[in-house]
Amino acid sequence: MIRMIVVRHGRTALNTGEGMAERFRGTIDLPLAPDGLAQARATARRLADQPLTAVYSSPLLRARSTAETIAAPHE
Repeated sequence: MIRMIVVRHGRTALNTGEGMAERFRGTIDLPLAPDGLAQARATARRLADQPLTAVYSSPLLRARSTAETIAAPHE
């Protein structure tokens, strides 16, 4: 049986949903905010004991950073 785990990227500066940021969210390639990196690290800890055979992400920086953080304990 195949098991798939889907994770959303960590928070960026534009993930607040306020004002003009809402208009540009998703179109700007931003890095993770400090709390977004903390979210990715927390997810990595939660998944550390799960067998991962592959990790995929979009090419956007926020998604790659999240995926790399989650994959690191499995390398």
